Amino acid sequence: MNVNWIGPTLMRFGSAEQQQRYLPEIGAGKAIWCQGFSEPSAGSDLFSLRTFAQREGDQYIINGSKIWTSYAALADHCFLLARVGGKRREGVCIFLIDMNTPGISVRAIPSLIGEGDIHEVFFRDVAVPAGSLLGEEGAAASIIKFALGHERVGIARYELARRTLDAAVGRLKEQRSWRDSHIRFRAGQALAACEAARLLVYNVADMRARGLPPSADASLARVAVIGADHAVANFALEFLPGAFLAGDLPQVLRHHERAIVAGIASGAAEVQLDIIAQSHLELPRV
Repeated sequence: MNVNWIGPTLMRFGSAEQQQRYLPEIGAGKAIWCQGFSEPSAGSDLFSLRTFAQREGDQYIINGSKIWTSYAALADHCFLLARVGGKRREGVCIFLIDMNTPGISVRAIPSLIGEGDIHEVFFRDVAVPAGSLLGEEGAAASIIKFALGHERVGIARYELARRTLDAAVGRLKEQRSWRDSHIRFRAGQALAACEAARLLVYNVADMRARGLPPSADASLARVAVIGADHAVANFALEFLPGAFLAGDLPQVLRHHERAIVAGIASGAAEVQLDIIAQSHLELPRV
């Protein structure tokens, strides 16, 4: 999360003081961040959030809650969305918050993807300095768009999928099942999905290197990555079911767990498809 999108976002939008405070520890790998985005009533629709920040002198008082927050129990800082007024995107702000601030409590959510990975976070009369505001009040929309464009493709999930596929194929060769032409065909399909995802992610990375603005290409790459995750997981589940029962190929089991949430984390697949339809294909709203 640090190198993927929080660091680049602070480099683009952070004040000199914020950059000096946070970027060195991000670059050194000495800080863990969490993102306070989703709420019980505001998931993919971020701008319906209800967490509220009230300005009082040289500080803000924050009340509300967040859900599905990854690594909150371990995090040093939170990249938090909160509302200071207005409707929808009007009045939504971003705060850079120390997770040890009084009034913040964290509760783990049991999950298939790993115990202690996701949490609920509660803010009760949390006082933060005005200098923790990233950008200006009500100007969060453009910053969020920039950040999400980085988040969607930052983790090389296509490479994790490819390595899992290689491990599964290696096991099938040991079992002499690789002689089956249908298995080889299905492995080829999964490999093609991994390669398509890799090339689309590289395209987005190239656009960033050239300083081009965020676009629907990030959503295209994200959907391709989800497809690669699912293709490899389904291949392993169909042709190596014993690996899930015996647990003797843990890499395959871990990948299957990742694939379960691939279409939810970092922006639901349905949201990405809507972005592609509107911004890439220029289809009319129905």
